Amino acid sequence: MKDKDQLLTEVKELRTRVAELEKEETERKKAEKELNAANQQLDASNQQLRASEQQLKAANQQLRASEKELLKSKETAESYLNVAAEIIISLDSNGKITLLNESGHKLLGYKKGELIGKNWFTTCVPEKLRTEVRKVFKKLMKGEVENVALNESPVVTKTGKEKTILWHNSLLRNDDGKIIGTLSSGEDITKRKLAEEQLQENEKNFRDLVNNLLDGVAIADENAYHIYVNPKFSEITGYGKDELLNMTGWDFTRPQDLPKLKQRMKDRMAGKPIKTHYERIIVRKDGTEAPVEMSTTTTIWQGKKRPMAIIRDISQRKKSEKALKESEERYRTLFETVAEGILIADLGDKKFKYANPSICRMLGYESKELLAMGVEDIHPKESLDHVISEFQAQARGEKTLAPDIPCLRKDGSILYANISTKKAVIDGEQCNVGFFTDITKRKQAETALKESEEKFRTITENSADAIFITDQQGNYQYVNKEACEMLGYSKEELTEMSIADLSRKEPVDESPNIFKQILKTGRVFTEIELRKKDGNYLPTDLNTVVLPNGLVYGSCRDITIRKKAETQLQKSLKEKNVMLQEIHHRVKNNMQIISSLLNLQSQNVTDKKALESFQTCRERIKAMALIHESLYESQNLAEVDFSNYVKKMTTHLYASHRTLSDRVNLSVDIDQIFLDVNRAIPAGLIINELVSNAFTHGFPEKKKGSVSIKIKAEGKDSYSLEVADTGVGLPKSYDWKNPITLGLKLVTDLVKQIDGTLTISQKKGTVVRIKF
Repeated sequence: MKDKDQLLTEVKELRTRVAELEKEETERKKAEKELNAANQQLDASNQQLRASEQQLKAANQQLRASEKELLKSKETAESYLNVAAEIIISLDSNGKITLLNESGHKLLGYKKGELIGKNWFTTCVPEKLRTEVRKVFKKLMKGEVENVALNESPVVTKTGKEKTILWHNSLLRNDDGKIIGTLSSGEDITKRKLAEEQLQENEKNFRDLVNNLLDGVAIADENAYHIYVNPKFSEITGYGKDELLNMTGWDFTRPQDLPKLKQRMKDRMAGKPIKTHYERIIVRKDGTEAPVEMSTTTTIWQGKKRPMAIIRDISQRKKSEKALKESEERYRTLFETVAEGILIADLGDKKFKYANPSICRMLGYESKELLAMGVEDIHPKESLDHVISEFQAQARGEKTLAPDIPCLRKDGSILYANISTKKAVIDGEQCNVGFFTDITKRKQAETALKESEEKFRTITENSADAIFITDQQGNYQYVNKEACEMLGYSKEELTEMSIADLSRKEPVDESPNIFKQILKTGRVFTEIELRKKDGNYLPTDLNTVVLPNGLVYGSCRDITIRKKAETQLQKSLKEKNVMLQEIHHRVKNNMQIISSLLNLQSQNVTDKKALESFQTCRERIKAMALIHESLYESQNLAEVDFSNYVKKMTTHLYASHRTLSDRVNLSVDIDQIFLDVNRAIPAGLIINELVSNAFTHGFPEKKKGSVSIKIKAEGKDSYSLEVADTGVGLPKSYDWKNPITLGLKLVTDLVKQIDGTLTISQKKGTVVRIKF
């Protein structure tokens, strides 16, 4: 059981709890009141919230409508930007492209939107300008330089091509007024700039052209006074520029031309149709007249319609026209007389427009007949396709010569011609001027040559000689069958070889020198050894000639049998020569024996005349002995060295007449002559008789003088002999044509023996001339 204190405590606690409950109740009621108030406030707030929600919904609806309107406005703006023909571009403060319309992309060569976000300066500014332009842009963004509202600058497209743009520029600022970028519109003025430059150049060219024209140009006012003249106008008229500006065109017009020219000017200014191009005569400052070609028109000068005249000095042309007319006459004469046939054909219908007499003779037609014909009428039908093809090729200028064209004569025979053409405009129509060269004879010659070549081939292939043709290096181009059989090679092998391949390989080989001689002289006939395929050498006669085309034609004949026969013959000849030399030696010795016997016999003779006879016989025998001595010592037994023989003989004669040596001179003038023994002996005896007679009878009683002997060659195998002395000569009554002395009789008989003629002159001494 609880004690009192405990109960008091519990009561106290209870009272405290009740107080707390009362307080809580009070607070609860207060809270409820506050809650009710809060609920009421919340209800009001809810109502306000619902009203706000309604307002928000309305605002959202309005916002969505605004967004739609804004989107529509944006699309409209973008369409405006894209439709614009100009560039519209916006750059931020770093130079990045934040806006570029479709026209800008297209002008710069990029796809739509491709340049957005790219740096303008590194992408679209020419490299040479980038550094400078970027510096200016940075200063512009900092506000350090003023914006240029209008400027021209180049841009570079995606392909690297430069274009010139005229920019309209403005700055973009934020709410604080800070520069945040640029907005620009640009117009492509590349073509305009080019046009302006071209216009400036054209204006300069026009000024240069007018000032350097070969025609005079003058512009006049309404009173016909010149207000502009170019330098050529001054040159043609002879007046200075200042003089002409105070003159009218009438001042250098002939009086008889004035009325017509003034009326023409009035009609022109009134707009009436008049002749604007004509010829007239002007009077120069020096009073001379000059023909000019004048063109008149009107032009705008200083804002007014003015008459303008262009004059051209045609003095030279008039002379040229006169010369041309004369030239045409000459050419007409030339065309009419030239040996070549000339036909002029229209390129269109191929009809003839002109035919000269030579072509008429060639084809056998009259001129009027040919002028009614065309190209197709003068050629055989079977050749027409080729002829027309050649004609058209010449008309196109692809060729000027159509060779070997068959032409049909009026009588049906064929004429071949080379046709050279030249295009010309005649009577306003394009024509071919054809020059016909008759090559019919050449064609016939070619046919004959072809037949000849065939004959040559037949002959060479069947020839018993080896026949070949080489180039100028000695390489075989052709060999016949006999050459192959003779040397043991095939045709293919020989045509891969040269003359050097068939020559001896020893250093003594003369083949290269022979071939050089062939090329130098054009013809050689010699012996040569050729190496056969089996290694043996074949002796041949080589006969060569250089052909007109530079090739070398040659033939070789096997002379093996002949060489053997020649060897045998040489051997036999050598034996006979030895025998002949022995005979001549024996004859000479026998004659010397006879001479010695006569000399011995004469020692017993006292009669002077008999001694002279013995002496004469000895000299005659000595003369014949010397001939045989020369033959015995000679390598050639067929001929005697007559000049050497005469010198020996006359020396002997002079020595045998020792008493004359101090008062008679002997001279010998003789060409180098070789005579056969049949003429040498008689000629030697003739000289012996004549010189002996001169020594014996020409210089009696110590008379002085001279004896000369001359022998000259006067042609092939023809000679003249002269023996002259300055002695007493023959008696006046002596008839030398009918001699009575043995010496002259012997001379006369010996001259006949050598088929000679004899004449004797006795003006100063005696001169005996013999031709044989």
